[in-house]
Amino acid sequence: MSQHYGPRTGAEIPNYAEVIFGINPNLTNTVRNVIDAGAPSGAVARLGAEQHSETFSVSWSGVDDAEGLGLPDYTVYVSADDGPYRVCRDRTTLTEAA
Repeated sequence: MSQHYGPRTGAEIPNYAEVIFGINPNLTNTVRNVIDAGAPSGAVARLGAEQHSETFSVSWSGVDDAEGLGLPDYTVYVSADDGPYRVCRDRTTLTEAA
């Protein structure tokens, strides 16, 4: 049996404050913080061993274990001919590009 230390994904930590100014209501709104303990994962769709054009379509996807939080964007890196990786798309919400 594995043990888990620390908060689990989806755990909520509610917070509120009491502020008293004369006769006004003394409760603030409750703020809800949701824990996202697991790292997201992503993948690029497999391409053929060879591409016969200088321009071709590439698609990617990702998942996060925190229900409702999802992935806001992707940063996509590319490498040509085993060269160094460089940013191709920075913080994009797209999941496909040429």
